[in-house]
Amino acid sequence: MLIGLVPKGNLTAATLSVILLGTRVNLATGMAGAVLFSWLGTFADPLTHRIGEALLTNRSLEPFWESVYQLPLAPWTGLHNTVVLGSLLLGLWLFWPVYR
Repeated sequence: MLIGLVPKGNLTAATLSVILLGTRVNLATGMAGAVLFSWLGTFADPLTHRIGEALLTNRSLEPFWESVYQLPLAPWTGLHNTVVLGSLLLGLWLFWPVYR
């Protein structure tokens, strides 16, 4: 579910793909879920954009984002993109009730 919500083409999506392929889960189900949630994720983009924008423009979080962007691999994570950040947080928030 989480890998399907996050837009592809960044280090975050690649890391989630490696986690999916590296764990002992049914790969057919994992890939089918990724495809399904990739399709559904396009409809959630307006919501995830607002979530990401709220976090990236929050004045109290500016020092945190500045320190994150100083890390060597941070530019390739795509977390500066509002949709990527919002989708990741929405997926993590939905992860808890689904897998607990």
